[in-house]
Amino acid sequence: RVDGLRREHFELMAASGCKKIDFGVESGSERILELNKKLVTRAKVVEVFDEARRAGILRTAYLMLGSHVDETPEEVEDTWRLTQEIQPDFITFTLACPYPGTELWEDCRSRGYLELGSDGRPDWSLYGYYPGLPPWRFTHFTADKMVAVQKRFLRRFYWSPRFIWQMARSVRSVNHLSALARAGLDVTRFIGGRRVGASP
Repeated sequence: RVDGLRREHFELMAASGCKKIDFGVESGSERILELNKKLVTRAKVVEVFDEARRAGILRTAYLMLGSHVDETPEEVEDTWRLTQEIQPDFITFTLACPYPGTELWEDCRSRGYLELGSDGRPDWSLYGYYPGLPPWRFTHFTADKMVAVQKRFLRRFYWSPRFIWQMARSVRSVNHLSALARAGLDVTRFIGGRRVGASP
């Protein structure tokens, strides 16, 4: 979480050998942050990412599509615009998963947004961090559209000249280069694939 962190915390972390921090940002929309009771503001995210950068710490932004069932395409673009402002070193952009017991589950179930089997139960093998084609939808996103937006978002970031140049400059050894190449291939396989019916 970004709340409660100040410059002196990052300076102490850097001095102790901390190299990278992963932050749960989730959304760049103030409305979505408030609906999800995230208890942080967009301005606080910007401030904390800047302070971590000043301390020399690499920053990963964990971002999400569909953390609220009524998130709009424009609010997803707000999340992209936030990444342009905070300039994270890495991102993840996942699809929110409506697990039982969550408000998202109740919203999806009550609106008929879940695909259920003949027994009226979900196929739990399809619920996960990267579910492929998810067996659920949201108000403004079908399953195909969710995956298309997810891949477009990741392509924008990881195939950008800025990111490629940043990674090239970071290489310190042959082993490091090999690790980056493997990671790059994994990302490319995931975001380079196209699904029938998905828009680019």
